[in-house]
Amino acid sequence: MQRVKHRWAFILAVALLVGFASATARAGTLHCSTNGFSTSLLNVLTNELITFIADDNGNYAVLSYNWAAGTIYLPQAGSTGTVTLRFSGIYNIEDGRGHYGIIYVNIPPTCKITNPTNNAVFTAPASFDFSVNATNIDQDQLMGVDFWLDGNYLDGRLRHQQPFTVPVTNLGPGTHTLRAVAVDYGEAATSDTVTITVQAPQILLASPAIVGGNFQFNVTGVTSGKSIVMQSATSVAAPISWLSLRTNVAVASSISFTNPVTAGAHFFRAVQLP
Repeated sequence: MQRVKHRWAFILAVALLVGFASATARAGTLHCSTNGFSTSLLNVLTNELITFIADDNGNYAVLSYNWAAGTIYLPQAGSTGTVTLRFSGIYNIEDGRGHYGIIYVNIPPTCKITNPTNNAVFTAPASFDFSVNATNIDQDQLMGVDFWLDGNYLDGRLRHQQPFTVPVTNLGPGTHTLRAVAVDYGEAATSDTVTITVQAPQILLASPAIVGGNFQFNVTGVTSGKSIVMQSATSVAAPISWLSLRTNVAVASSISFTNPVTAGAHFFRAVQLP
């Protein structure tokens, strides 16, 4: 539901900002005919090639008072002319035959994932802040940022909800892809992607000692709240027969176990339950 809410907020904001007729296009081609331009509003990016094509024998003379491209002449059907516009803004165009249109030129936003870094390695269960730096320098302003994890939508942040950060919690082992998409009010979007690795926790037995007639050792790499089973065997030759001695619940990332010292060889291991 969160994604739907943000997406509708984005769409409504675009509609309020543009305020033009619904005939918009995200392409770089305009056709000229006796009916006028093929769309009343062409939405392009800076330095994107715009192509004008005459659908009939015109004669058309496409120009705008605020571009530096001069006049584009299309004398007959099939004639073409091109222009690229370096600066963002609204360009009012006319075809010399009484028809008018608008070219909206947009600078796309910037989008950079600042945390985590690409190829970062975590230990499961991984929890971290997914943070993004996004800006927009032209007049249509930044709308917000969408956050994705492994192709699934996580959350969205609108422009006024900076910093652009959402929490990721309890991420399991594996290779994961994080993607952020920044969108501006002119419908331009820019994305950034990083890949991280979450490793299964490595449980280690350390610091063995005999204290007061008991064999004692520490177990590190466990997860707080998980049940840890201490097991022992008298031989490590296959097949090994492990005997569960006791189960403790970890309250931190390490836990200690003790067992009475008895004659003979004994081997110990710790198992973390799901």
